[in-house]
Amino acid sequence: MIGSKKISIAILMFAALVFMGQGCITLSFGAPKVQDGGMYSSEDKGEDWKQKVFAGIVKKKTQTISNANISKILFHSLDSKIIYLGTTNSGMLVSSDSGESWKPILASSGSVQAIGLDPTSTQILYVGLGGQINKSTDAGATWTVVYTQAVPGYSITSVAVDPFNARQIFAGVSNGVILKSDDSGASWKALPSQAAKAEIRDIIFHPNDPSFMIAVTPSSGIFKSADRGTSWTELISKETAAKFPGSLSAGLLLPHTRVSSTILYASAYGLMRTNDGGRTWDKVNLLTKPGEIKILSLAANPYDFDEIYYGTASNFYKTFNNGNEWITRSLPSSRQPTALGINPNDAGKIWMGMTKPVQKKKSPLSPF
Repeated sequence: MIGSKKISIAILMFAALVFMGQGCITLSFGAPKVQDGGMYSSEDKGEDWKQKVFAGIVKKKTQTISNANISKILFHSLDSKIIYLGTTNSGMLVSSDSGESWKPILASSGSVQAIGLDPTSTQILYVGLGGQINKSTDAGATWTVVYTQAVPGYSITSVAVDPFNARQIFAGVSNGVILKSDDSGASWKALPSQAAKAEIRDIIFHPNDPSFMIAVTPSSGIFKSADRGTSWTELISKETAAKFPGSLSAGLLLPHTRVSSTILYASAYGLMRTNDGGRTWDKVNLLTKPGEIKILSLAANPYDFDEIYYGTASNFYKTFNNGNEWITRSLPSSRQPTALGINPNDAGKIWMGMTKPVQKKKSPLSPF
């Protein structure tokens, strides 16, 4: 049994003040000027975009999230007006009004990627932060540490709540271990059968199929469990990896929200699709050669999975016929589109989260 440690409201408020940067009041995280980053939305399938970064007014100064590096977009299944953002530099953000305004609910200068939402309550959240798992029962106002990694150096890389049993929480660790709690985070155990000896980047459940549980790794492919982690099957076999070189690397997995046997998968190879639960795969034709570009973000219409969107460092792509034809559009920002999301109750609205590219350091010997 892992003991819990309550974080006081006073400490949380202090962290929030530090996070908001009271010295130069702006949630643009250190920059008083609104940057061309943060979040964007489109109501015409990516033809036009509007920046959505407002985060309130403090001392007559407008706060924004325009400098946040967005890497994850989550819509709550009970209320799609509630949108959570995971970032690599600004903690965790939330909007309760369909993105018209944002606020921080978990302050961190590091990356917040591992986010699990309780499917039965908008108040209960689980977040992995470093080597700990934090739980909130009041929509992020206060947090309790419900798990601390025993081995130093390993971090929590994914958290997911079972949509068929909200008391069951799963968490992936950077060393490949998958943790499970059967009592809403009060106690934890390591699953005896591991998907892979590699970082678990994501754990994905299907909302309508209890036999669907997938673990995504950055370098060893994807794995499926039909028994909630007791046993695992490779979805990218050696034969598939040979047919699609690069398909084991850096995957983004997107299951059809209504048909669990249909899955889109973006990797270093490109874009692939299965219609039989991963037994066989086909490539989705792109405008580029396999392995030529890096897909940074991926989304699809939940009602029509032939309508696919993805972002690269330089362009936004969309197809309405599963890749037979593609339409290319410029990005709305100088930054990179590292997250895409489609509101499950409004498929006409697309969300794009941006990240500022890492600037390569110039050699002191370089004349340029």
